[in-house]
Amino acid sequence: MKSLPVGLQSIEKIIKNDFVYVDKTGLLYDLVKKPGAYFLSRPRRFGKSLTCSTLEAIFQGKKELFVDLEISKKEYDWKQYPVVRIDFSGIAHQTINDIYESLSLSLDRVAVHYDVDISSVRLAKDKFKVLILALAEKYGPVVLIIDEYDKPILDHIYNEETAVAMREFMKNFYGVLKDAGVEANLRFLFVTGVSKFSKVSLFSELNNLKDLTLDEGAATLCGYTQKELEICFDEHIKAFAHKKNTTAQALLSELKKWYNGFQFSELDSKVYNPFSILNCLSSQRFANYWFSSGTPTFIIKYAQRNPELLQKLMMLETEMLTASDLEKLSVENYFENTIIIFQQAGYLTLTHYNNKTNIFTLGYPNHEIRLSMTEHILNYIAKVTAVKIATTEYQLRDALERDDINAFCATMKDFFIVLPHTIIVDREKFFQGVFYTIAKLIGATIDAEQATSLGFIDAVLEGENRTYVIEFKRNKNPDDLSVVALAKSEALAQIEDKKYFAKFKIQGKKPVTLVGMNFDYLPDSDVEVNWKIKEI
Repeated sequence: MKSLPVGLQSIEKIIKNDFVYVDKTGLLYDLVKKPGAYFLSRPRRFGKSLTCSTLEAIFQGKKELFVDLEISKKEYDWKQYPVVRIDFSGIAHQTINDIYESLSLSLDRVAVHYDVDISSVRLAKDKFKVLILALAEKYGPVVLIIDEYDKPILDHIYNEETAVAMREFMKNFYGVLKDAGVEANLRFLFVTGVSKFSKVSLFSELNNLKDLTLDEGAATLCGYTQKELEICFDEHIKAFAHKKNTTAQALLSELKKWYNGFQFSELDSKVYNPFSILNCLSSQRFANYWFSSGTPTFIIKYAQRNPELLQKLMMLETEMLTASDLEKLSVENYFENTIIIFQQAGYLTLTHYNNKTNIFTLGYPNHEIRLSMTEHILNYIAKVTAVKIATTEYQLRDALERDDINAFCATMKDFFIVLPHTIIVDREKFFQGVFYTIAKLIGATIDAEQATSLGFIDAVLEGENRTYVIEFKRNKNPDDLSVVALAKSEALAQIEDKKYFAKFKIQGKKPVTLVGMNFDYLPDSDVEVNWKIKEI
């Protein structure tokens, strides 16, 4: 059984030491077969650096590494090119002086390796230009690979002054690439990062740079597909299943629940988080791996001072955005674009695309992220203890398994009561969003905003033996008990009048229960949750 490449980002080390390698070279061939310039945004620890390493080896002509891989079956010439690879995760950037010196040293090393002289040049951006031109003159067209281009900016994002200074330095540095002489001598340009910042010359002035971030052809370039998981990790999956005294198929279902679900295009092409899969199969234990390796604490700490952002965090799984929204991120408005940040960072993913409206629906990709994010947000922001969260999860799960919808709603009511007033929004969508998030947290099957011919169902919740069609209302006059009763009745009436239950009754898979829920809230007071049930 081949070893798992946990923590390895070098294609050469993986191949030469006979580690498991998930072959992405067929996809890379489509990029390298002709000159091109590309940008790829993916979350951290998602395979970007291994992709860069693979591209580097291809352009260095290391054909022996790719025997029996997809690219070896293609018509590729394996010509050697001078490769300049800059990994900003390894470039010091605590201060502008640090990044200047570290970047200059990195460029000097490349010059020494290829035996070209750039010692007379002082400024980093000038060294960059002279290096590319000198390499092209001596060896021919140059391949340029820039990994984690945005790290010097992201690592200072909590300090706008420093982040802007880093951006301006990087803007000047990348500005070299728009030089006609430099551009003419590039065989291939590949840039990776987590975020796509506007006001960086890389994007605003390189007209030929193709963004692969939402490109269908690159949707599975990073991460593992279901097929890749089952084929490449077959022995490890069987060994894990044997340890847990279960079947391989049952284990695959659990792996899918925990770590699958990332989507990077309009197509429904889901991939697994490679970091979590490798660590899970290595330790043979389901746990929080990727999330715990770098939690979004800086965003949550910022949110604690921003009530509006606090409220958004409680409704993350009900958010939507358009493709053009992803172009709006800048240092100055970074924290105003929470949803874009969470999507690009991997805490949310695309779940559905409406080609008529050009709108993406977002959601948590899997159980690992949903569990970790919900607990993190509730603990840091709402001050809800881990014990309270675990107890609520158990009670809700138990109620649903018993099809006791009254107990389920009562537990949800108790949970809303412990939420701080500062994060509550007196809007129907807020209560719907929190309800949906908590239901998903316990592993319940729930759909929000299901379309019918007469409108949208707020929620459809599947119990053990019943289907619950739910409508939410909120009441601005909680002191008036008659109004509360009316609101509950209105919620139920809407389900009946618009026959939201009809298709579930026709399908006849399970009996249907209608649930009308009313949320009453006044500032500085508890949330009052009431509900009315009707079985049909």
